[in-house]
Amino acid sequence: MRRLLALCILLVLQQEVLFADEKIIDIGSRRELFVDRLIVEDLKNTTLKLHTPQLMPPVSPARPHGHYATVLKADDKFQFYYRGDTKAGNHWKKGWEQYHDGEVTLYSESKDAIHWIQPKLGIYKDHPTFPAGNVVLMNEFLVTHNFTPFIDTRSGVPAEQKYKALGGLAYQPNQHLEVKKRRGPGGLKAFVSPDGIHWKKLQEKPVIPEEWGKYFDSQNYAFWSENEQAYVCYFRRFIKGYRGIARTTSKDFINWTPLVEMHANLPNEHLYTPCTQPYFRAPHIYFALPTRFMVKRGAATDILFMSARGSAQFNREFTQSFIRPGIGSSGWANRANYAAIGIHQTGPAEMSFFLTGGRRYAMRLDGIASVNAPLEQGELTTKPLKFVGNELEINYSTSAAGQILVELQDEHGQPIPDFTIEDCEPIYGDHIARIVKWKNGSDLASLAGKPVKIRFAMEDADLFALKFNQQRRVSATDKPYNKFDWDILVDKNYAHLPGMSFVKEDPQLPRVLLIGDSISIGYTVTVRKQLAGKANVLRIPENAGQSSNGVQRLSHWLSHQKWDVIHFNWGLHDCFRNISLDQYKTNLKTIIKTLKSTDAKLIWANSTPIPENNPWEAVAGIEKKYNSAAKAIMLNNGIMINDLHSCIAPEFSKHNVKPGDVHLKSTGSILLGKQVSNQILACLTQK
Repeated sequence: MRRLLALCILLVLQQEVLFADEKIIDIGSRRELFVDRLIVEDLKNTTLKLHTPQLMPPVSPARPHGHYATVLKADDKFQFYYRGDTKAGNHWKKGWEQYHDGEVTLYSESKDAIHWIQPKLGIYKDHPTFPAGNVVLMNEFLVTHNFTPFIDTRSGVPAEQKYKALGGLAYQPNQHLEVKKRRGPGGLKAFVSPDGIHWKKLQEKPVIPEEWGKYFDSQNYAFWSENEQAYVCYFRRFIKGYRGIARTTSKDFINWTPLVEMHANLPNEHLYTPCTQPYFRAPHIYFALPTRFMVKRGAATDILFMSARGSAQFNREFTQSFIRPGIGSSGWANRANYAAIGIHQTGPAEMSFFLTGGRRYAMRLDGIASVNAPLEQGELTTKPLKFVGNELEINYSTSAAGQILVELQDEHGQPIPDFTIEDCEPIYGDHIARIVKWKNGSDLASLAGKPVKIRFAMEDADLFALKFNQQRRVSATDKPYNKFDWDILVDKNYAHLPGMSFVKEDPQLPRVLLIGDSISIGYTVTVRKQLAGKANVLRIPENAGQSSNGVQRLSHWLSHQKWDVIHFNWGLHDCFRNISLDQYKTNLKTIIKTLKSTDAKLIWANSTPIPENNPWEAVAGIEKKYNSAAKAIMLNNGIMINDLHSCIAPEFSKHNVKPGDVHLKSTGSILLGKQVSNQILACLTQK
């Protein structure tokens, strides 16, 4: 009997533990926005508020536009896809088949997503309707009605399939049967491209069958979801007589799971386009900007906002319009308002949305929704959370009279000593990223991995997002990293490499920083051995990648610390990703401006060879053009040049890991490491 009683008690305790764990939300270091109530436990005198984007002034020349548009962000430009017609003013009522035969996919580019050009691509013969020659797809019956591309971010995706797209329609019952017999069935067909300009079919047969559609006559967008580890497609489908949304997933972009209907419609509501995409600053949250279609109001349309997490149904926290038709008749015309796929950062604190009619709307980063408090204090308390990192970052805004105070509590709601409301430094102002501090600082390392609640006491304030950072934000007076800092910072994909190991510094020695890609990671060990007792040799905690990554990340890597010598390189990844020489030079000039502000002595290392038959399909020897461009910039700025290319090129085939690879055996890394060490030592001893 005692054994039975003990067993029952044990089972109850285990169930309590399991139940407790289920109530704790592990957010890691993800950014969480208040577009739903996932992390919200209690709101006192506060509300979740949907904010309104601001219509931006038109630009000259006018932004091109068309129905079912898509705006993508590549490494060095924005790419805009939209529908055009070979016959101006063409309509399906003039002939359904000829109408769809005349549809094409047009293309524009921009450096800032505001001012656009129409490049002459030369893919198709010149057409009088499109004198700019900016057609990327035509003569693809039904596909060009709603051709919708995306950039595939899946790890290991082949270069020739970096871009993917879906397009197509389904035939309605008992309509255009002769056309279907001649032209083949409808459905969504898959296309791939290396650059978003030159497209080819992945296969002739539709990958998503037409019977799923009802009738795909909308914009059907797919994307790679890192969170779900699958391709996800949201597409148009009639559900109980109303235009609605369904979704499907795939591991290979060819075979798709059975459709799931998304019950997002409110009563008597048509949702004309799904317009669902991962939010670029929190891709585990999908943002949807569907078009609401009012059949009995002259087919008037406006834009809604919904959100979803993974395979869950859409959240309709906000039922009001996100973007209204606006003043004037143009916004109230038949189907006058469609949001394009693509929400992008267009300024230091700004993101943009794009609509038909050449319109651009802007709002603050993460600014879709907030927890809003009046001047008389309100509060938000989160559910118990587990996090990774050692500091809390918030995106917020207050009035001149308002403020925010933050308290950390245990999972039972008891304030944690040193992190109480009374200990918090008052927060007021308007910042996209502000670190919360208490009397004893901002370090939350002791609480990482433990359940905590966050209580916000707010006065005339909006809280848009929160995030626990893995990265350590340092000030000019901060000391060098300790091992804990480094273990948080270092990219887990490279942490196992000897060159990425933690370095304990000797405060009596000068400080050297190495910046570069995997080639530099390889020679880091040799440089440290060669300069042992002469310098502290540190490196950035990740692969530097292409030069645009340097523009974005350099200030973070420098950490406002004092550096005596900085040895740096970018180039191979720019070649691999086809970054234009002009953009490469522009990026280098921006990088140099930042580096010069450190007062460190600078050494530029040019790029090592790119051989024939390399897996990135880069032109063999193309690095010489980039090296030449970089050399001119370095000489103009009085920066020492370390010619690593000449050092290893004569015997490159002896030192690379295998034919066609740019990576080096240990012999090659040692050879380069010795030359790097000699250059740094010469720089350190130079008067």
